[in-house]
Amino acid sequence: MSVGHEAAAWSVKEWYTLAHVTVIVGIVYFFGKTAIKGALESRRSGIKQKLIETKEQLSALQVEIQQAREKIKNIDDEKQALISKVEHEGRKLSEKLISEAEKTAERILADAKLAAKSEVTSYQNKLRQDIVEASLAKTMESLNADKKSGGDLTKKLHSQLVDKFVREASRVFHV
Repeated sequence: MSVGHEAAAWSVKEWYTLAHVTVIVGIVYFFGKTAIKGALESRRSGIKQKLIETKEQLSALQVEIQQAREKIKNIDDEKQALISKVEHEGRKLSEKLISEAEKTAERILADAKLAAKSEVTSYQNKLRQDIVEASLAKTMESLNADKKSGGDLTKKLHSQLVDKFVREASRVFHV
């Protein structure tokens, strides 16, 4: 025989060990095949059920995410609508306040013009009265001076005084 090519011969002890292992595997298989099969089936169905539950949770979370996105979009839309509404109401209020201020200013101006016109009229009447009184005083003075000088009021002097009074009165009264 050559070295390294020896035939593998099993000893009785090896055959005996092989027989024991075979018997043990056979017994385990015979008695444990239903239990092992059940355990593997149970494990398989548990994994399958867990996969189904995980897929359902994933679908539910995706729906929640989509709803949250829609809510965020709605909030943005509502915010824009609210901003637009507030801006519009602000412009309306501003226009209303400006309009009221203009009306108030017009009333104040009209009242001031009326008061000024009333004052002017009052001063004109006072001025007219003062002019008439001054004219009468001057006339009286002229008459008294004429009487002191011993003369009588002549028609000519009377006519001159009346003409002077009419001229001054027409100038003052715009007649």
